[in-house]
Amino acid sequence: MRNAINKTNKYKGYSLDIDTSNEVFTLIDPNGAAIKSFDWGMVITTMIDDLYKDTNRRGDPRAPLSIKIKYTDDQGKAYESITDIIGGGGLYIESLNPLPAGNTVSLEFTLPDRPREIIYADATIAWVRQKFEHILYYPGMGLRFTKISEKDKGKLLRMINSLNELRGEKTRW
Repeated sequence: MRNAINKTNKYKGYSLDIDTSNEVFTLIDPNGAAIKSFDWGMVITTMIDDLYKDTNRRGDPRAPLSIKIKYTDDQGKAYESITDIIGGGGLYIESLNPLPAGNTVSLEFTLPDRPREIIYADATIAWVRQKFEHILYYPGMGLRFTKISEKDKGKLLRMINSLNELRGEKTRW
């Protein structure tokens, strides 16, 4: 479906093609040639980043960090995977077969700065990404901690803040 851009003088004659089956937006020039395409994930991510760029809607800092994590579901089935992002309020686990949102899991992991100290936590699966979203986002699940000791949360927050300082970044969310 093509939508002409008619109201903005600067872009008159251009159109935006929306391909719902492939989830792609394409900018078309006045001669009908495709200029550039973006998948929906990129557009949505850009909009979310812009919306929340100076706020912290989660309440705790977070940082990109890949660590090995063990988790057990309600039925006692054990899994191992890798985190992508970790924060004081939860984390994201990469998985080709994520568990359903709403399920609870028990977590076990160590932090790079304290490899001998195991952190135990319980969490609820808050949301799930079933498939790859462009090349950056791996399928998996976002978990929200429901039980973590204050001591362990303190260790986690200190490490996250140190990582963010080393990267010269402020908290994204």
